[in-house]
Amino acid sequence: MVMEGRRDLLYNHFSLYCLNPSERLEMLIIAVIFDGKNYDCWGSAIRTTLKEKKKLGIIDGTLARPAEKENEEFLETNAWDMLNYMLLYLDS
Repeated sequence: MVMEGRRDLLYNHFSLYCLNPSERLEMLIIAVIFDGKNYDCWGSAIRTTLKEKKKLGIIDGTLARPAEKENEEFLETNAWDMLNYMLLYLDS
């Protein structure tokens, strides 16, 4: 169960950890498919998309995994881990 005070991590659109219902693993997030030769075009498209979705910080390291805090049922680290997992497996 998510603690009431931490719900904003996942559901507040201003939160860095917010996951929109349309952001699912099976969703194509850019139209450019990486083919091994088009890195510049693909890289630009993926960075722009991830920045727009407030997810680029996980990829480029500017949004580091927060330290765990004791006595919290739902930690900010849980939200970071969920987002990181989603991004790791976008193209699986």
